[in-house]
Amino acid sequence: TELVDMSFSNLVTKVEAERHSQEQLSEVKKKEREATATVKHLEAELQREQADNERETKLANQEIKELKEELQKNKTISDIEFKFEEKKLRAKEQALLRIHTQMDKLLNEELDGLRKTQTMEQTVHDRCHDFLDDRVQELQVKKETWTDDANKEINDREVELADLEEKKRQCL
Repeated sequence: TELVDMSFSNLVTKVEAERHSQEQLSEVKKKEREATATVKHLEAELQREQADNERETKLANQEIKELKEELQKNKTISDIEFKFEEKKLRAKEQALLRIHTQMDKLLNEELDGLRKTQTMEQTVHDRCHDFLDDRVQELQVKKETWTDDANKEINDREVELADLEEKKRQCL
């Protein structure tokens, strides 16, 4: 049977089948090489992508770190400046309050002095007014007395003049 199996047509069929098998194998090997090349290409691309992603992540993390540091630095500076400004404004407020208190005290002292002066001037004015009223009355009394004395003196002199004229006329 082996001889029969080895007949030319069987041999051709076997050769054809073997060749077909070889072609399929060749095709499979070719596809396998292509698939391997594609896998290698994809793996390389994946590695590049991963490397790019890692690099970008590192850069982003570095930038985040730097921004956090800058933010912290700015926050610290802002806190210091805020506290400084707050202390400065409190000091200014205290200075203004001291000045206000001092001015209030000075103005109250000046007001007390002016009130004392006004009281003293009113007292002097009242006493001067009383004195002048008394003096006017005194002078009025003196005027009346002098007027009465002057009228009496005038009358006495007129009487004396009349007497002298009468004597003169009698002597003549």
